[in-house]
Amino acid sequence: MHTVVALPNRYSASQSCSLPKAALGHLPRSQWTAQTLINRSKKGRLIVEAFASTNILPRKDRVFITHLIVDQFIDEFGKLTREELMLRAAELKCIFPTIEKHIWYQPTFYRDENGKKIKLGRIARGCLHDRNHNYSHTSGLATKFKTNEQSSPSPSRSFVDDAVTEKEVTIYQETKRWFRCHRGQWVDIKERWKATSAVRLHEISKLNGITYQHLLDEYPVLTNNSGYQLVEQDFNFRYPDKSSDLLCRKFVHLRDRVKVLFDNEIPAQGKPLLSLLHRELTEDSRNTITAFLLFFFWPCTSIRLSNGTKWRPSVQDSRDSSFLHLKSLTNYETTLSKLPHRNQLREFPDCPIIIVVGSAIEHIDRFFVRYQNVVIYETESFLKALEIALKIYKAYDISFPIGAAGFWNFLAHMLFDFEPPEDANKARILTLAATLRTQQPA
Repeated sequence: MHTVVALPNRYSASQSCSLPKAALGHLPRSQWTAQTLINRSKKGRLIVEAFASTNILPRKDRVFITHLIVDQFIDEFGKLTREELMLRAAELKCIFPTIEKHIWYQPTFYRDENGKKIKLGRIARGCLHDRNHNYSHTSGLATKFKTNEQSSPSPSRSFVDDAVTEKEVTIYQETKRWFRCHRGQWVDIKERWKATSAVRLHEISKLNGITYQHLLDEYPVLTNNSGYQLVEQDFNFRYPDKSSDLLCRKFVHLRDRVKVLFDNEIPAQGKPLLSLLHRELTEDSRNTITAFLLFFFWPCTSIRLSNGTKWRPSVQDSRDSSFLHLKSLTNYETTLSKLPHRNQLREFPDCPIIIVVGSAIEHIDRFFVRYQNVVIYETESFLKALEIALKIYKAYDISFPIGAAGFWNFLAHMLFDFEPPEDANKARILTLAATLRTQQPA
């Protein structure tokens, strides 16, 4: 299995800093600026020094700066306002000029010099916005859980036992802080992660519109090359009856039987891809081509965008929301950098992408699960990448990509026996599943 190489850490604790450390206890709200909070943090000052010499702000440093600015402010004053978030983003653009302001915060609109309202999107976004939305002051967490236990959460969100004690919350918060400050032995990390699955899933269940970016910001340890093992632990805790031991056998069973239906279901545009299944292929290539062809079973209906226009994703659009084939890794950064921009134009949340690499689809030999601009996990097979992506969605109740929900819900039903949701695809999922279970292999 290949390893994913991370950027080296360009600063160390031994470096000295000359910037003054500001005392904040007596300062009013307006003076708790990004610059002030960074100046009083040793690591914050080191990050600024490292950036000054490289013009590079690694993702883990961006996460640290985000937490530094938002967490301390919320602990003292509560949530930042829209105007305060805009000011922080402008400050950070000055401190880190190569990082665009919208990465930190982008409101839904702004007013130009003539006072005209310019709409930017349906929802606010950016790492400062996400952290400001999700962060809760530690001392209030136990009370928050207790209050939520007395309410009646919707069935789709109450997926963990709500009997979370204050002691468990305290242990969880201590472990959460430990994850941010230590890396330690991976075995130790896994043990601590497993021990806190109940409270973590409880906390996540209270968030609305959760995305994988929220999880990466809240738990940076997930960006470790083996971070998918932590996702698997949470998945196993939440679904102890959903074993993945037979996943490979189940997919092969599906693959060998659905091939009989492809001739009638796949339209002309998919025939060249279908013809490849008649060649000698590796298991990974055969599995990948089968997954790609399954998208023809789930044509997407029209989606109304916030600007009032309708857009109907093509089969290629739906597939591209979840999979990407690259001939090599030479220019993969350029290709992948276009994905967040495309999602932003259509106001869709970014989703994990499975990347397959090979000179042709019938010769693929490398597999990644990637999110935005960070290679998260490299896997030994296509099915392992598929399993990781599916577990990310199901473990944390993250919505499937718009246009690909039919595909993912079908696989969740076939591979893990998840009940399809009540939507337009349910009847077709159950009918197709019943057909395949009685179908003879091709």
